[in-house]
Amino acid sequence: PRPARAAALACVAGAPALAVARRFARDAEDTVGAFWESAATFVANEDLAIDWSKEDPGAMADKAFFDDRRWSWFHALVGRIKRESTPDKMSVLALEDKLTIHEVVDAFPEPERYGRILQMPWLVRSDDFDYWAVNLLTRAKDPAGFVIKPTHSHGGAGLVVVSGDAQKAGKWPPHEVKDAFWKIARETNSEASAAQRALHQHAVVQPRYPAAKEGVLEGNLGSHRRISQAHWRLLVDTLSNWRTYLQHSDATPADDSLWSYRGLNVQFRGQHLTPEQADACGGVTLSPLDVIEKSKGEVRGLMKQCGERWKSIAFQVLPPGAVRVFTWAHRPIELKVQVAWGRTYMIAWAGTGSTNNDLFLTPPRGSKGWTCKHAFSGGDESVLDTMEVQADELIMHEGEVHAWCEHLVKFADKVAFQAEFVAEKLGASWVRVDFFVPPPGLEGAWPVVLNEVEHNSAIEYSKHLGGTSSNVLVHRDMVASRFQAASEELRAILEGGAKKRGGSQHLLRRGSDFFKDLGCVVDEEGTAVDRYASVRCNGSGASTDWWRQRQLGLLSPA
Repeated sequence: PRPARAAALACVAGAPALAVARRFARDAEDTVGAFWESAATFVANEDLAIDWSKEDPGAMADKAFFDDRRWSWFHALVGRIKRESTPDKMSVLALEDKLTIHEVVDAFPEPERYGRILQMPWLVRSDDFDYWAVNLLTRAKDPAGFVIKPTHSHGGAGLVVVSGDAQKAGKWPPHEVKDAFWKIARETNSEASAAQRALHQHAVVQPRYPAAKEGVLEGNLGSHRRISQAHWRLLVDTLSNWRTYLQHSDATPADDSLWSYRGLNVQFRGQHLTPEQADACGGVTLSPLDVIEKSKGEVRGLMKQCGERWKSIAFQVLPPGAVRVFTWAHRPIELKVQVAWGRTYMIAWAGTGSTNNDLFLTPPRGSKGWTCKHAFSGGDESVLDTMEVQADELIMHEGEVHAWCEHLVKFADKVAFQAEFVAEKLGASWVRVDFFVPPPGLEGAWPVVLNEVEHNSAIEYSKHLGGTSSNVLVHRDMVASRFQAASEELRAILEGGAKKRGGSQHLLRRGSDFFKDLGCVVDEEGTAVDRYASVRCNGSGASTDWWRQRQLGLLSPA
């Protein structure tokens, strides 16, 4: 869980409180001023605008769910947007509906940089049953696999991933895929906003975008899985038990030179072997990763080849769970771009249900390039090890953070530009636009694609203020102070930006006008729900044409 204490800036270890406060003040002034300049000219969609001149009556109720140490203005923002996302706002409904926003994005003109914004295609959609019925069985065997997801919820809720391997193993026969599809189409979310609950409920099938673990991150072999600190002591104890066992077994003499544990490798050496066995069984070296990754088939083969005396040893070299997988390894790399007043505020590679591995990319200012920091940066190895044990989850260490940041920064300019373009075309003064980016090594096979547009983002930003610590408690306070600092900065950006606009009506437009500007047809009759459901953009399909080219082997590196 995210560190709870929202401490003052004075908690930053190794730096005087006044110096830190001054540095933050200078940095915040430069950042906030740039957003105010954008706010002064940003043309906003009235459905998506927040009236900051009014008090939010629900803020205190929200605060009751947090203790004083965790509450921040950001939490009030999330609660306020949810309460103001009502079914009488046509644009809010359109943004929350994946089918509608997909069609709207397809109608976007091509920006002046980076080419057209690309999307994942729909293979099947529940509002077009004939298409679904004809194509499901053939599409279900696509080697890339596919995902089934609802169109009326966000954040991965209700998502089902069907991999190509799972299909080959017979785990998803057509009737089970069909049952899952219609179940997802009907599912509701009790935590959804009033606008989300008013959406038409549907499901879609899309191709599966490759997961993070499918790439190869050079120079960082532990980028997807390694031994967690919570299991390291268990593994060391197990190694000691192995040594004792081997020393007292009939198969292996007690001579220490025949068994060694040096740092990360375990070496077994056999004796009394037949000439045929000598080459294969004379020496076997296992790293901690090998200990787990030896499949049962390999172990059986080893036993058969090297004799029954390996049987007990084989059982000993399979301690379950020692090697852990990062929570994000099985999912695509999704960069979440938060835009305020038409400018990129930050980019997050957020964890899946956990904040312990969030990476934050901050836009360049002046001559500086993108910065990329882990939410827990500044803690030494001992601090991270301790936090990893307490969270019972792998936490990226310095080498892993550096390697992944180096990869993610490659896409920062592109996704930031495209997210700002989306915000401008929709008139969204505060919006998050999420993109899938290819895993390392697959940049030429998969392009950057827009995944979804989120009206109300719950990704809390950590503003890196420097500081290091070797004390877990001090480090928790230091990290918490970063979230608090980001929250206060964000408040200045949004509330101060609204004041800069001075209530000017010429900077506000009706929601339907933004869609009409894109060539979409909107029936102005009826309720907001009727109007959102009437949106038809008749795009050319250019945003998904890359998939057809890829299927034909024509995709160029992107």
